[in-house]
Amino acid sequence: MKLIEDFSSEGGNMNQTISYQTARRLFFRRVYAFMALALAVTGVTTFLAVKFFAPVLERLIFSSLVGIIVIVLAQFALIFIISRAVSKNSPIVLFWLMLFSILEGIILTPIMYYTSISTIILALLSASALFIVMAIIGLVTKIDVSRWGIILFGTTLALIVVSLLQIFFFHSTVFQLIISWVTVIIFSFWTIYDNRVLSNQFDSAQSYEGLYSLAVSGALSLYLDFINLFLSFIQIFDNR
Repeated sequence: MKLIEDFSSEGGNMNQTISYQTARRLFFRRVYAFMALALAVTGVTTFLAVKFFAPVLERLIFSSLVGIIVIVLAQFALIFIISRAVSKNSPIVLFWLMLFSILEGIILTPIMYYTSISTIILALLSASALFIVMAIIGLVTKIDVSRWGIILFGTTLALIVVSLLQIFFFHSTVFQLIISWVTVIIFSFWTIYDNRVLSNQFDSAQSYEGLYSLAVSGALSLYLDFINLFLSFIQIFDNR
């Protein structure tokens, strides 16, 4: 794609053709703006929940298996809804992303409640630095990631299974630390992959149609990459 017409909504009803590089820059600016907004919503939600509602949430949701299953299913349901909204170019897809961000903030509440501020800050800085480096690699290089998707999906699924086994059947600080480092590695590659895929999807677009929904979808993927990096670093620094 060499040209994108009417891509930027910032210009109102402008009828002009902008260059590929400008359109690409505007697209990724939008992606990362949506991601930053989602992270901010999650952060504010978690802060308020920790400060005012942590004991209530722990009693009502996180102290029972049923509560945990319900909130996890709600996560997957919202991801499915966002995917459907993206496929239909729904104008309210950003609303669903914000709702997902609020839910994620609630889920993070018990973790943040029992984690020291110094550990949270250190994990946040580490996740941010690593994410930025991996994102730049994904954006500026021409790495062929066509075979990465199935490999990353398989390793992530295996990681989830191993993590569940570790939680319910045996507890080992060393093993948990290994899982955390493996998670950091996997989601570092996910960050490269998601940025590369977004870049390829933008390149294959023929017009601005659907780019808004694609930006929201990309923001969700990158948001999840960052959250997983952040949580992994919390585990790593907590087990020092």
